[in-house]
Amino acid sequence: NNADMVRHGTSRAGERNPFVKLTEADVLAIRGASGSRKELAAQFDVCTGTIRHIQIGFTWRHLL
Repeated sequence: NNADMVRHGTSRAGERNPFVKLTEADVLAIRGASGSRKELAAQFDVCTGTIRHIQIGFTWRHLL
């Protein structure tokens, strides 16, 4: 079912998710940033785990 949603363009990945706090631009900025996870988390008002997941590609994979 998830593969069908991606194929048909109805997936709620990224900014299409109504509960998302970050934009695609924010995610790209996080991936390119050199600051610590704690600093980035404070800057973007998310937890350090969210920053880690973005940096390792666990979340927001469609932007890789």
